[in-house]
Amino acid sequence: MLSVRHPTHVLRTISLKPPHPPSLPPFSQVTNDGATILKSVHIDNPAAKVLVDIAKTQDDEVGDGTTSVAVLCGELLREVRRVQILNFEG
Repeated sequence: MLSVRHPTHVLRTISLKPPHPPSLPPFSQVTNDGATILKSVHIDNPAAKVLVDIAKTQDDEVGDGTTSVAVLCGELLREVRRVQILNFEG
């Protein structure tokens, strides 16, 4: 579950809350576009790859909203995990 939420965390921290610009090496690209960020992150987890595919489909079909759809999916996964923990403990 953590590896699936990792792309969501990356998008939330980079795209939605951009940090102060760090000192970057020459020819570095700075973006807050969710599709661009997800394309540059190496992901091995199959479920996380589905999350990236959802964002890619959003970008292909609508051209916008990749960050929103990825963060929404991440939040849904977080709630599923919370319910799983509550059901296990209860």
